[in-house]
Amino acid sequence: MSSQLDRPPTTLSALSKAYHKQFVEHLDAEKAADAVAPDHTDRPTPYAATASVLLDRALSSKPDAAAALEQPGQVVVLNVASRAWVPAIAEAFRTHANALIQREMEADAAELQKGQDDIPDDDVEVPAEFFQSQSVHDRWLIIDDLGRTSLGDISVELGIIRAVDEGKGVLVLVPPDANAPEIVRNGADHQVSIPLVDAATLADAAAAAFGVRPDVSVPDWLCRLLTPNDLRFAHRYDEDADQWIKRLVRLAEAKVRTAAVDGPTLDGLSGMDEAVEWGRNLIEDLADYNAGILSADEIDKGCMLVGPPGTGKSTFAARLARSAGLPLVIGSYGQWQSAGHQGHMFKAMRESFERAQALGGCLFLLEEADSFGIRDKMEGRNREYSIQVVNEALQRIDEAVKHRVIILGVANTLNIDPAFLRPGRFDRVIHVSPPNEIALAGILREHLGQRHLPDADLSEVAAAGLGGTGADVEFWVRNAKRLARRAGRQMTVADLLAQVSPALDLPIHHQRRIAIHEAAHAIAGAVELPGQLMTVTVSTGRSGARFRPSGMETGASMRAIIRTTLAGRAGEEIVYGAPANGSGGPADSDLAKATALAAEMLGSYGFGDGLAWKGEVHTQNVAAVLRQNPGLAAQVETELALQYKAAQDLLHRNRSALDAVADLLLDRGTLTGAEVEEIVASMSYDAGAVQ
Repeated sequence: MSSQLDRPPTTLSALSKAYHKQFVEHLDAEKAADAVAPDHTDRPTPYAATASVLLDRALSSKPDAAAALEQPGQVVVLNVASRAWVPAIAEAFRTHANALIQREMEADAAELQKGQDDIPDDDVEVPAEFFQSQSVHDRWLIIDDLGRTSLGDISVELGIIRAVDEGKGVLVLVPPDANAPEIVRNGADHQVSIPLVDAATLADAAAAAFGVRPDVSVPDWLCRLLTPNDLRFAHRYDEDADQWIKRLVRLAEAKVRTAAVDGPTLDGLSGMDEAVEWGRNLIEDLADYNAGILSADEIDKGCMLVGPPGTGKSTFAARLARSAGLPLVIGSYGQWQSAGHQGHMFKAMRESFERAQALGGCLFLLEEADSFGIRDKMEGRNREYSIQVVNEALQRIDEAVKHRVIILGVANTLNIDPAFLRPGRFDRVIHVSPPNEIALAGILREHLGQRHLPDADLSEVAAAGLGGTGADVEFWVRNAKRLARRAGRQMTVADLLAQVSPALDLPIHHQRRIAIHEAAHAIAGAVELPGQLMTVTVSTGRSGARFRPSGMETGASMRAIIRTTLAGRAGEEIVYGAPANGSGGPADSDLAKATALAAEMLGSYGFGDGLAWKGEVHTQNVAAVLRQNPGLAAQVETELALQYKAAQDLLHRNRSALDAVADLLLDRGTLTGAEVEEIVASMSYDAGAVQ
């Protein structure tokens, strides 16, 4: 083997000749591969093409930065509008830089070849290192993961400094929720913003990937929901640009509930007057904002609807979105928690809010807002976990409202952390109650439409259904339609009434006991709480007396509520000699409610023998509170016994009314509060007040 000294000297012409020969062989090999491959393999994938279009569009508005990327040695920051697009943009830059290096190689080869064709030194041995072409990494330090703390054995900051010292360029890709190192933020040569995907981007990408522009498009606001993975998944081998775009539309639409133009709006929405008024004001404010009359700070950030299940809170959200022409994004505690452990839950929560933010103006429905709990009341081993969940939700809400997202929360109770309800988050709390008789008739008419009972008077059905919710109405109408359909005839009012107040499928003596129990509640309410009794019903799944809330309570009014709550048990004892077990048991039973109310009255509101506050009490914690405070427990027991005896005395004085109301309930299923009060007033009784 000859030594280096034995070799003939290498001339520039020899180097040129050998370099050109190798390069030509490389190009010939590429052409040969292309010749046997399908025609479209030399095109980028739609995913890669979209990233390239985003990069090119950003650079076209920054010619100085574009020039800097042609020559290493500069520090350039790419601010990427979505973290998901960082890897794709980084790869697009690498492709761009590799293409530049290849063009330089071609130019160098052509330059070296000039005038050397007649020199016969093909056999000259050229050092192999001469042919080692440069890669992107030889010219650029690319940082596309700002979560990293080091570059090999040195820190990120020191790695950047070393790259600059070596004459390399530094490219830092920064997503919205991250910051570049301080030296880069303060000393970068160029800052470039990479936009979000829009319809024009996808059209240009399709042209590059498929060789033809699509005839269909994705609406801009839906484009902002698309991720790089969506673009990759939507691509099918041998499908055209239109098929790719259509699949993208389906993927984007699946991420958001769009407000269908032909669906019901706030017009005609019954039983939610305050919420509808707020919604209409919001729509006007949004119109003024779009016209430049109002600033974003002058628009409500959000609203919390609080009311029992089925009262139409989520329905209101859909109608509001439709009326305002806004897309509707939905998230909930349960949905996010089902994603897995805390890290996964936070990720799911973040993705929901980012989806809303990407729309640049939408309605976000936060369901189950009361599931988060109140941080000051959290106890047990999961306390820290639960506090962090609330903190994360608050942070996401704050970020969302900065992006013109309107937050609509819905909850069954006001068991909500006060931080949710401060101005700037949920600006307003609106209580939603079960609809009154007029509203219930309106909801019935809406669900019936004009095909069913178009001219019927629905007041009787509405009266029978008082206390029901919008969800109940939908259930009643659906079942009545089915009943008539199976019978092969048109629906009748009787079909509806059969659903609103279905007869109890129990032995008659059981039915009678239930009727006495509910009649006793109603009569006590008619006497103790005049004007507050809405309806009393004896029916499968709906038995009970329903009262309007009175608002602010006193010690006297709370004792009246306790007597009314205990009256059902007292009525059974008067008629049958002993009560059954229907008054007790779960946390929503009569005994639980009366006990909690008495403990709250004596221990929290100072309506007993002392003013000392002994803690907040409700049905979920009353048993524990009384176990921990025997003195309060004794006071509560005494109070309940006193009010129970008063309820018995009231019913003894109204025994004839008790029987009359029970008989009517068995016959009709439902009575209104006015009817019960009329029966009580028409029968002789001593109305001596009980204090």
